[in-house]
Amino acid sequence: LAAAGPSGEGNPLTEEMSPCPIDPYGKSKLKSEEFLQTAPFPVTSFRPGVVLGEGDENSITLFKIAKTGIGIKIAGSNQQISCIDVDDLAEAIVKMSMDNSGQHKKYFAVNSEIVDVNMLWDALGKSVNKKVFLVPIPKFVVFAIAAVSTVLSKIFSFRNKIDLKIYQQMTQKAFLCSSEKLQKELNWEPRYGIYEMTLRAAEGYR
Repeated sequence: LAAAGPSGEGNPLTEEMSPCPIDPYGKSKLKSEEFLQTAPFPVTSFRPGVVLGEGDENSITLFKIAKTGIGIKIAGSNQQISCIDVDDLAEAIVKMSMDNSGQHKKYFAVNSEIVDVNMLWDALGKSVNKKVFLVPIPKFVVFAIAAVSTVLSKIFSFRNKIDLKIYQQMTQKAFLCSSEKLQKELNWEPRYGIYEMTLRAAEGYR
């Protein structure tokens, strides 16, 4: 989804819309897609939303935070995101690999449910049996933390999980997309909503 960039609130992106990535990560994904579209054989690119599932190192941080009983959000914002369970994504990829149309394609792969930050933290809390209290943090504080963390990670060579890329992502109104095209063309259907995704992921981490 980073290749497509942020969306409007309540307005999921579709494959036909012009992509507008906001960070180097998303721009590199888009460049890869554009390069693959020039291949002399059919290529399918897939764009998942936030992937939740056992073994994901980025997601496990959220579960660890939820276990403390305190979550964070940008003050005055309730960002909306599209998510997908890792097993639903794997099934979607298998469906895409069996496509024999001979054409270049790209698909968003997400659950159709619109998840906001409040709902996400509630689901994370329930998955670890904890009531999560949300603390709103002003944008400038998050920016300062990301900037300092980025500098320190370069000096002390540790893996920085709160960098300026994360800041850019956290401060957007929404990252929503629609997988209607994938569902219609390849007869794929996601099985898990956000509360099931987080519960399955938490059980996997345990």
